[in-house]
Amino acid sequence: MYKAQIFEIEYSASPGGKDTWAVDVEGFSYYQEGFKTAGEALDFLVAKYPTVELQVEVKSLAWFHAQPA
Repeated sequence: MYKAQIFEIEYSASPGGKDTWAVDVEGFSYYQEGFKTAGEALDFLVAKYPTVELQVEVKSLAWFHAQPA
């Protein structure tokens, strides 16, 4: 089993920046960003690794901002 993370990146703080979603897969050393939604990122993972069991963790910007400093 491999661990994968789907997480939102806050680029909107920069002028003209837009938030995006990314995937990071441990064990495959794979990282990609630019997804519009977490669902799009999950669909990508399922299509890219159809024969691999993935333990997926999803973290939104709301989750990040709710964490204690």
